[in-house]
Amino acid sequence: MRFLCVLVVVCSALVGCAINPYTVERGVPGKSVEAIYKCAVGQANKLGYSLSQADKNTGFFKADKSFTPGFGSFGWGDKIRYELSLLITEQAGNNNTKLNVSANKYVNGKQENTSSDLEGDVDAIVRTCSN
Repeated sequence: MRFLCVLVVVCSALVGCAINPYTVERGVPGKSVEAIYKCAVGQANKLGYSLSQADKNTGFFKADKSFTPGFGSFGWGDKIRYELSLLITEQAGNNNTKLNVSANKYVNGKQENTSSDLEGDVDAIVRTCSN
């Protein structure tokens, strides 16, 4: 019985530690999917991301940026990869376009919680392309 209680506590702790992507969704009335897509691709490029998947017709792209912190930096020698996923949707019949940007962070191939600079990249894309 004691083993079962310990197992339940450990499993609950692991489930509570799930890593979720940082996601921002914003309505962008009055802008076309094409205009938002062009803006978002431009912003991602300015921020140093490279497109790894893109489909302008569906309003989707995935982009990533990889780097290794230098000597003396926190995480020195780690391979860090930021991944952005962007989806723009438009409801038929009304002028309601939505921009959804999600971000994930990987350190040495393992997903980790996002960092403030990665979240700042997402916020910059959403802010710039929804105005």
